[in-house]
Parts: sequence; C-alpha cells; structure tokens
Amino acid sequence: MKLIRQKLGYMLIFVMLFSLFGRGYSNADQISSIAINDKVTEQGTTNWVTKLGGETDHVYFQGTIIKADGAYLIAYSTNDYSNTSASGTVKIDQFLAEIDSKGNILWSKEYMHDNGVYVRSVQESSDGNLIAFGTIDAAHSYTGKTLYILFKMDKAGNMLWNNNYSVENAQYLAAVEQGSDGNYVLVGRLFSGSYTDPRSKIWLGKADSTGNLTWQQTIDNPSQQEPFSLATTSDGGYIMSGSTNCEGAGYFDAYLVRFDKDLNILWSKTYGTASGCDEANSACQTPDGGFVFTGYSDVSVDFESKSNFRRIYIVRVDSAGNVLWEKIMPGEDLGTFNGGNAVIQNEYNTYLVAATQGWSTKFIELDNNGNILWQKRYYSSRKDTQELYSGHFQNTPDGGLIFGAKDNKQEYLVKVDEDCNIKSEYFWSLFK
Repeated sequence: MKLIRQKLGYMLIFVMLFSLFGRGYSNADQISSIAINDKVTEQGTTNWVTKLGGETDHVYFQGTIIKADGAYLIAYSTNDYSNTSASGTVKIDQFLAEIDSKGNILWSKEYMHDNGVYVRSVQESSDGNLIAFGTIDAAHSYTGKTLYILFKMDKAGNMLWNNNYSVENAQYLAAVEQGSDGNYVLVGRLFSGSYTDPRSKIWLGKADSTGNLTWQQTIDNPSQQEPFSLATTSDGGYIMSGSTNCEGAGYFDAYLVRFDKDLNILWSKTYGTASGCDEANSACQTPDGGFVFTGYSDVSVDFESKSNFRRIYIVRVDSAGNVLWEKIMPGEDLGTFNGGNAVIQNEYNTYLVAATQGWSTKFIELDNNGNILWQKRYYSSRKDTQELYSGHFQNTPDGGLIFGAKDNKQEYLVKVDEDCNIKSEYFWSLFK
C-alpha cells in the first residue's frame, strides 16, 4: 500500500538553531561545529533510523528540509536539567545537522543562548536560504517577559541576519510565513492574565525582507485565544489554526481564522463539541479553496475520570469555513494523549495526518470525502518507555516518509519506505 507523494513546494517545517550572547546574537564567525555521537541503524537506502543526542539528553526533534541533492537538513534541541541558564532556567542547546540519504550525519552545528531559547520552526525562503523563528527566555512565557526572534541563515548554518522584537507581554511566537512579496507574516501569543487566571491575545506582525518589523496589531478578546499554525493560501492570504474560549459552545473550541494578503480578517469560525475541549493544530488548503485541519476533540472535561480524554479530530471545511465533513476517531488508553498534530495534502486530493494515539505515533491517509484509505501505527521497542510521539513529518521524493519520533528517553529521525515499512531495533509497527 503506497503513500502518494506530496508535491514539493514551500511548506512550514519545524525549527532552527542559533548562537547568541547576552540579549543579542553572535556573528556567523562565532558559530562552531561540533561532532555528535549519533547512532545510525541502516536498513538500506529507503528506510533507516538515526538516533539523535546522547543517552542522557532530553532531545526534541523540530523539523527537516529536503535538499535538492537528496540530503536532509534537520533541527533539534537538547536540554540537561542539571545545567541551568543565566536566568535560572534549564539550559537548552540547539542543533542543525545535515544527514545524507542513508541516514549518516555529514556535519552538525550547536548553537546556544545564555538565557535559553526555544526555536519553534524553520522554513525554506524564496531565495533558497532558511528562515527560523522562536522565543528567547521561553521559561518566562507566563510572565510575558520573552523576546520574539526571527533570523535568516544559509544552508550551511551561517547567520545572514537576525532580529529580535520586544513586544509587550510576549509569550511565544507560534508561526511565520513568507508572503508572495518576499516579506514575512508573524503570529504570536500575548499573555494578559496571571498564572492562576491565564488570558491571552493573538499578536500579528509584518517584517520586511531583512527582518525589520514594519507593522503589528492584536486580535483582542475577553479571555483566551491560542494560535498554533499559519499557512499561505492560493490567493496570497493566510489561514491560521488554533483554539479559543471566546466564541463557540465548548469550554475550548477549535479555531480557524482566514486572512487576506494584508491580514484583514475575512472570516473566523469555531468547531468542536458543545461541552468539551477542542483544538486545531494544523491546516492545509484543498484544491477547491477550502481547508482540512486536524487537532483533538475532548467530548468531556472530566479530568478526574479522564473519560473520553482527547480524540483525533479531522475536519474538512469549504472556502467560507462551513463544515463539509468531520471525523472524531475513537481514543484509547484513558489518560493518554490522542490527537492530530499535523496535516498535509498529497496528490490526487488525499490528505495525510500525523497523530498520536495512546502510546503510539499514527499516520492516517484520507480521501477527499473523509474516507480512511489506510492508517499505520509505530510503537517504541524500548522496555523502559511507553510513549512515542511525532508531530513533524514530510513526504520524501522516493515516495516514502521522514519524521521525528520521540519516546520518553530518546528522539529519533525515522525514514520509512513507500509502504511505510521500517525494520529497526527501536520500533515496531502495524496497520491498525
């Protein structure tokens, strides 16, 4: 059963790394390369597993870019809870590495910041370089005292330019997309409450081609709004996915906002159950101008019994945001996370969703009418762990799939063949 390969183009993928000093950035000549003792379990040219980081590191995979020569640029971070930053928070080290088509690491670079940094995403810019963004001092996000960062690098990891933005009550920068004019649109969350009474606003920004902030505004609300992703649309506009408790009937509702190219709101809609928590984590546009999004749906907020706690939620809407079909897939293992993490469109109007179900990573392909064509789950083989989570993934030119998979001990970069097969000491899988 073969995956239908996605048309290649610009897509949002996740993340990047950098070297800073104080509250500013280092020059490119201060970036140093390091060797990483990663293990490769090679199973031929079409499927393999690369283990990231050391045995004692807490490792987080953040995304990949496929190069024209078939190699991969990957980004991931590590932290050591015994090593704190200048502000007293856990020190986070960021890495960028190039991996060949067989999973071997060709080179890697490590980047650090004294106050800690969380880089959320990286994407390929229109000139073939890399744009990355994130948050400085992310551990203080609940005080609104973080800085947003945006920087550009070449594909060797050298800094071309960088900017940080001191936005009042900044909490985290959720997404960045490059517009057809070469400029950048930024979406973030502003903190406007307290730790016990959290409230938030959505922040929108525009930056020019060298990262200078030229415009900003907020979407005001009386309570909470959470932005999670942003994607460009065929008419030059944008679609944002997230959650809100300001509209709709549920405790929290999945939330889509459609913008034109100038960031004027064309429409906003909420989705989900009447009494639970719902969330839209990722959205992509359909050929007819509508959208498919995925996230989770919780039909109950009974956290004590964990009844029906978080199920995979997939919805298709028309160009005005009206529901055409929706699927709430049964969850399992009460108390575990079940939900859709990312969605992309394949050729022939099919959609591929990366999800978490129980203790496993799950991929689901659906046709244009919401019928499930196939689904496959991957489990960790380690005896000392149960969970396996994946959120970032991409189709590969050979018809396979590459994704990061994390158990509670280790992070892996996984390449599967066109039938989604993998033979590894780390994983086992089944169609289910």
